[in-house]
Amino acid sequence: MSTESSRPAEMRVIVEFADFIELREQWNQLFDASATRCAPLRFEWLSEWWRVYGPVYGVRGGGLCVFTVWSGGRLIGALPLCRCVTGRFIQHA
Repeated sequence: MSTESSRPAEMRVIVEFADFIELREQWNQLFDASATRCAPLRFEWLSEWWRVYGPVYGVRGGGLCVFTVWSGGRLIGALPLCRCVTGRFIQHA
């Protein structure tokens, strides 16, 4: 018998601003539950980060993305990143 809790977590990479915006509700739930919540991890801060830097470093620049981890259809982890020109990922937020 398989349950949702026994399923492996799934990682998804968000590369489009519109897809990131769709995460608002789940992102805020994850943020509120976090013991390490801080202003730069708030959805509002990160959506502004993407709005400002996305045109420069976004899809055309290949840079902005958010690695997300899901379990049972629920967001359980997220890591906003900016890939630099050399192709390595560095934490941006």
